[in-house]
Amino acid sequence: DCKILCGFGDRLCQMLDEKLDAQNNEQGDESDPDKTIHYIPENIEVRKEKRQLDIKSQKKKSPLSPKRNRKEYNPAYRSGAYAILITLYENCVGNCTSMTKNEIVEKAQNLCDKSFTKPERGSYYTSWSSMKALLEKELVAKHGNPANFCLTASGKDLAVKLYDNNVTQMLEREAIENQAIKNKPTQNIQKENEIVHIGDNLEDKVKTSQSSNKSEKISDFETVLFVPNTFEVRLVVDKQETLGAKEKLQNDPILLELTNLGVPHDVKHLKVGDYVWICRNKETPNVELVLPYVVERKRMDDFGSSIKDGRYHEQKFRLKQCGIQNIIYLIESYGDNTHTGLPLTSLYQAATNTLIHDGFTVKFCENLKGTAHYLHMMTKILKENYESKTIMSCPKVNLEKSTINDDLVPLMNFQEFNQSGAKYKNFTASEMFIKHLVQLKGLSIDKAIAIVEKYPTVKLLKEGCDNDSEETKEIIANIQFGKKKRIGPAISNTLCGFYTSDEFP
Repeated sequence: DCKILCGFGDRLCQMLDEKLDAQNNEQGDESDPDKTIHYIPENIEVRKEKRQLDIKSQKKKSPLSPKRNRKEYNPAYRSGAYAILITLYENCVGNCTSMTKNEIVEKAQNLCDKSFTKPERGSYYTSWSSMKALLEKELVAKHGNPANFCLTASGKDLAVKLYDNNVTQMLEREAIENQAIKNKPTQNIQKENEIVHIGDNLEDKVKTSQSSNKSEKISDFETVLFVPNTFEVRLVVDKQETLGAKEKLQNDPILLELTNLGVPHDVKHLKVGDYVWICRNKETPNVELVLPYVVERKRMDDFGSSIKDGRYHEQKFRLKQCGIQNIIYLIESYGDNTHTGLPLTSLYQAATNTLIHDGFTVKFCENLKGTAHYLHMMTKILKENYESKTIMSCPKVNLEKSTINDDLVPLMNFQEFNQSGAKYKNFTASEMFIKHLVQLKGLSIDKAIAIVEKYPTVKLLKEGCDNDSEETKEIIANIQFGKKKRIGPAISNTLCGFYTSDEFP
């Protein structure tokens, strides 16, 4: 039978027959169906049993592997589980044994960095989801309908440990801060009136710090002076960046983060920018001067929308005209940045253009918490560097660039800053010409402003193109903007072609 198979010859078939005959002689008659049918399965089962016995015997002989020591459950600081345990523990101290879910959420939110009611982008879980783990680990007990929660004995021990560690860390931080204050060299500061009206005595200072033609304009401006350590630096948050209604401000996520970080802040309506810092006198809070820093915050999805509807260029234009020299463009991620309205490559290219061409400082943050921490660090740096300086009010037209190392810092009044950044419906011919130019491809705000300085109106530019097109092209191409950059022939050809051709592509 084997000869019909490929590869089986006479010699191989003979060897197989010999082996089969020898096996049949050992096991008995080949015609016995029971022996021939059940022999192989029985042999396989025996082999399996032997293997199992061998494995068991080897396990018995081998030394027992040491059991891993399970780590004690220790929730992270300001996590959902941490906030729930501390809240229930404080409730136990107050002789109340149990709390409902709403009571826990209301009191635990201030102890947690994430929301108990709203999940983060890309996630379905809130801080309240930690309650499931606490119930499984029998640290919290649940009873009643509606459900009430209380600490078990093991949960109370863990909460006491967390509470003691928190208090110890707070005391250590206070000790370090007090030691730093003691080691800080004291400065002999002559405290005078917090607000000084500039008159004949300070006329010389004003003249030396500014040019003669600008000092004549200041003479009509009522100037105020803040001496060191008589004013406070505070962060101002635009009202449109919050939930809006007064009763909802307490639950606003950005304000909650700033409050937890200890950032002194106010909520006001800003005409331009989303965050600014002001210097407010401690005894006359109605006088507020704006520090030379403004932050425009854009979430990734809003960043894409602003590019598509034109707000991107319009807002950058108003930021440049507001009189603040340090403009920070803060871009915040939107979950995993999959629904941004534009490809990520386009958004990153726009951010790069904002950094290089517009000269803004571009800062990327992962989420709302990262934005709050950045504002906290900026506030801390500005307080350390400006509260020990002398600052004076100055009108926007006379405002000069200042550095953080200057002893006398001129600043703009907050009301003037807000008015200068407002959207006006009535534009001048030059302002409308700038808005018109930036709609053309390749024309940034800086280029448009440089062109308008040479040709203040559309009429003058069109007349130049009609009279001598080649000369006008050369003049426009050689117009300088920014750091000794030229407009270039490509844009000059586009402008002249736009105003002279009957059909422009």
